[in-house]
Amino acid sequence: MDYRVVRSNAEREGSCYHEFVKGRWNGTHWSEGSLFVDDDPFDLLVHMFIRHFKAFDRTGPNEIPRPAGLEIVNDLRKAAAWLSMGRFEDAASIIGGLPVPIKGEPHDVVGNAAEISDMMNDLASTLEEWYLVEDAVTVLGI
Repeated sequence: MDYRVVRSNAEREGSCYHEFVKGRWNGTHWSEGSLFVDDDPFDLLVHMFIRHFKAFDRTGPNEIPRPAGLEIVNDLRKAAAWLSMGRFEDAASIIGGLPVPIKGEPHDVVGNAAEISDMMNDLASTLEEWYLVEDAVTVLGI
């Protein structure tokens, strides 16, 4: 499984990605400058988005305002820190539940904790930068 934030269309393998757009969406998909997270790893993130943006829709455009977005950034950083320390129960409390089992398929959270933590930190860093200059970030579903 690809636990990374993809930063260009050339790196995407297929079209099952959630696209993160700086600011408000202009109606164009697969824009240069967007970030992309594969749908399967997004399973580990989705509850953090729903917790702070109740109207989040995995299939549609979601314009997430700065206050909610910064709460999501905080959750991403906390979950990443807990995962990097091997504190899976603490991470699960932020993530909103880890897939069972946490070892083995579908995610092998234990075996991939470093990669998952890196993905969360990478996404959090970019979203935080975008929220410094934008009042919203748009997440496009698959």
